[in-house]
Amino acid sequence: MSQPSPKNIALICHHSPYGSAKARELIDVALAAAAFDQNVSLIFMGAGVLQLKDGQDPSSIEQKNLGKLLSMLELYDIENIFALDSAIEQFGMKDGSLSAAAKVVDAQNIANWLQEQDICVSL
Repeated sequence: MSQPSPKNIALICHHSPYGSAKARELIDVALAAAAFDQNVSLIFMGAGVLQLKDGQDPSSIEQKNLGKLLSMLELYDIENIFALDSAIEQFGMKDGSLSAAAKVVDAQNIANWLQEQDICVSL
C-alpha cells in the first residue's frame, strides 16, 4: 500500500501572541501537521508578526512565552516561515529582532506562495 504524498499546507496567523489562544493553536496545528510529514508553511500578517518579536516576557500576564514554542519549528522541519514586510514595518520591528527564522516578504510574494499550496488556513 503506497502512502499518500504530503500536502502543502499554509497556515496564516493574524493574531497577536497573547490575549487569546488563537496564536498558540495555530502553532500547535503546524507542529501536528509537520509531525505527520506534511509540508507546512507559516505566514505571519498583521498583529501576527508580534509572535516573532524577540525578547518577549509575558510572565506579568501569566502567559507562556510563544517564542519558545516557535523555536521548535526547526525541529519539525518547518522552514517556510514568512512575515509580511508591511506588518513588520507597522509594528516597528527590524529584521534582526525576529525570534524565529522568518523571511520578511511582500504581499506579492505571499500571494504567489499561496497559489502553490494545497491547503490554506487563516486564523
